[in-house]
Order: sequence, then structure tokens, then C-alpha cells
Amino acid sequence: MSTIARVTAPILLILAAYIGGGAELMLQHSIAGTGDAVWIIAILIAGLANLASVLWLQRDASARSLALWGLLLKLCILPLYIGFLPFAAFLAAGLMAPPYLVLAIAYLFTLICGMYALLLTSSQYGIAAAHHANTEGLLSLSSKRRHVTMHCLPFTDLISNIWLCILLYRAKKPSTATASES
Repeated sequence: MSTIARVTAPILLILAAYIGGGAELMLQHSIAGTGDAVWIIAILIAGLANLASVLWLQRDASARSLALWGLLLKLCILPLYIGFLPFAAFLAAGLMAPPYLVLAIAYLFTLICGMYALLLTSSQYGIAAAHHANTEGLLSLSSKRRHVTMHCLPFTDLISNIWLCILLYRAKKPSTATASES
């Protein structure tokens, strides 16, 4: 896979995230005027391109660079997650009154599906980094499981990605210092 294709896959995911239903959380109308179904399909197509990129990068790149790619992607999509907070609060309020919960889920179903698809596709780099770090011996199996689980949950995925970047940076730092001394 060429470098251009590996770089454009995350850019396509960011564009797909901002063209449709998720952009309505921040703007009055979506940028491209697309419906929610088209938005979810665009995210899934961009997610498949990202998956191919992650699988290719996993062979060539270190766990640290995969975690950094994942963190950059999460930070680019962060405004959509922040815009989703009022809807998450609406769902939480619906838990107190179960009849309203059914209405809330029905009203927000495509938005929830799209945001979760976006979460999973943007978490591919972090999951691959955790797996790669475990394979390299930089993370224990329990830490790998914790990071993979956190990458599948809303809002904890960003925390997990930051934490993973810090762990991998600290794990690589002593080995590069000893290599430069010898």
C-alpha cells in the first residue's frame, strides 16, 4: 500500500465524519446535505479503508506510531463527540423515565449508530497499537485487554489512546537512551 493511500485513509474518515449527520451536531445543516444513512455508509466505507491502512501499517510501523496515528485521528474527531454530549445527556435523562427512553432511542437511533461506527473505525489504530505493543512485550496481556475494551466505549477511547501513547513513549525512552550511549 502506498504512502499516499495510508495517509489519505484517515483523512477520508475525518471528511466522512464531518459531511453528514455528525456535523449537524455543530452546524445547523450538514456540510454536504446528506442524510443519516448516507453518512453512516460513508463512515463505514472510510472505516474499511482505514482498516486496510491499519493492517498494512501494523506490519511496517511500531506500536508507538500506530498509537500516535490513533490519537491524532481521535483529536480531529473530538468536536463531534463534544457535540454528542447533549444527546447522551438526553438519553441518560430518558433512563429516569422509561417511556421517554424509547422515544429518545427511536429519535437518535441513526445518530447513535453513526457515532458508534465512527468510534469503532477511529479506534482501529489504538487497538492495533495495543496488540502490537503486547506482541513486542511493551504491554502485559491485562493492559492490552483494558486498552481494547476502553477503545470500544465512548469517551474512554480518547483517554485510553492518550494513556497508551504515554505508556509507549515511556517504554521506548530508556531503550533509545541506552542505544545512543553505546
